Amino acid sequence: MPQTTDPMNFREAEVYISTGVGFTAMCGVMVAVAVSGGERMVGEEFTFCGDTALLVGGKRNPLDVTVRYAYTEQGGDPFELARVQYETDGGGDLFIKWSPKGGDASEFEFETDVDNSVQTGFTYPQGEARSPDITLCEITVRTASITKSEV
Repeated sequence: MPQTTDPMNFREAEVYISTGVGFTAMCGVMVAVAVSGGERMVGEEFTFCGDTALLVGGKRNPLDVTVRYAYTEQGGDPFELARVQYETDGGGDLFIKWSPKGGDASEFEFETDVDNSVQTGFTYPQGEARSPDITLCEITVRTASITKSEV
């Protein structure tokens, strides 16, 4: 494959969150998206003959999608939407969708599984008196899968 002429960074990404009824754009406060997990389980065993293991691919582990955002106290901000869902007995619905290039037509977007996701992490505002840094909070959603689609 020849060298690409169209590399990109994440600076114009669009990030959305949803409590189950439509997605709300949050690019004005979101500062980072991180995805971890999803490793495929592997069955392995050794035999008396041979020096290496027998390997068989298994199922995939869930993924954790963490979004970091600037804390605000405006109506409809991610803090309040996520807090209410996090503090609901048994956890309320919260889903994340993001588009690395900004979400224009024909660009790709990625979405947590709307049928099989659980909000597992939520941070309250915190900081130090001497720090001039913007107060950041995080939301983490564990999802069975991430769907890639075209906007």
